[in-house]
Amino acid sequence: MNSMVLSKEVTYVFKYAGDTGYSHHFIDNIEGRRYISEDLQDPRMAQPQQFKGTGKSESTIEAVLVAERIMREIPDSDGGVETYLLYFLPDINIYVSALHSTWYDTAGLNVLRFLD
Repeated sequence: MNSMVLSKEVTYVFKYAGDTGYSHHFIDNIEGRRYISEDLQDPRMAQPQQFKGTGKSESTIEAVLVAERIMREIPDSDGGVETYLLYFLPDINIYVSALHSTWYDTAGLNVLRFLD
């Protein structure tokens, strides 16, 4: 039996409204399948994806913002805006979505979450 090893393939950079998010992708040595991990240093909990990697050397790529759609807007002073974002990953020719949330509270919290 072979031992599966994950190695770093790419970090995608997602930018929107002055915020930046990162998605770290690894590739396995058996299938060449992509895995996504929140932790760049420790991919043991990386989640498998339904697509293969490129097999190229480790790189950083800026995802291309293709479209945006406001999903929810709360107008009061404690409200905020949630925006659906569609990005294109040019190295693997795949679209992925993210959700950007901006809250108008005193903390000024902005969150960029990846949906798929």
